[in-house]
Amino acid sequence: MAQNKPWDGRFTEKNDPVFEKMNRSLDFDIRLYKEDILLNKVYSKELNRLGLISDKELKVILEGLKQLEKDIDVKGKELFGQEIEDIHMGIEKLLYQKNWRCCKKHSCGKKQK
Repeated sequence: MAQNKPWDGRFTEKNDPVFEKMNRSLDFDIRLYKEDILLNKVYSKELNRLGLISDKELKVILEGLKQLEKDIDVKGKELFGQEIEDIHMGIEKLLYQKNWRCCKKHSCGKKQK
């Protein structure tokens, strides 16, 4: 399976397996999925209020998040591939798979630090 890390293409060498293991927190933070989904719902509603995503896009995102919560309820961390380091990254990746365009707009503001 391809790694598909957020930083793919920036480095020429693969990460050391020790780093991969140390950096992966999904085993621990899977228990925070409901809070992360709630955060994403609130954030999406605010983007909509500000006019950055349309009502239609908000509906798609909220429906996607609702379905993801059900999927995680049933499958837990098995829903996520080995390349997923944490619950936040996992939820975003699964949202992208549902509707790339509006979910890309959803996450872009959260990446600014």
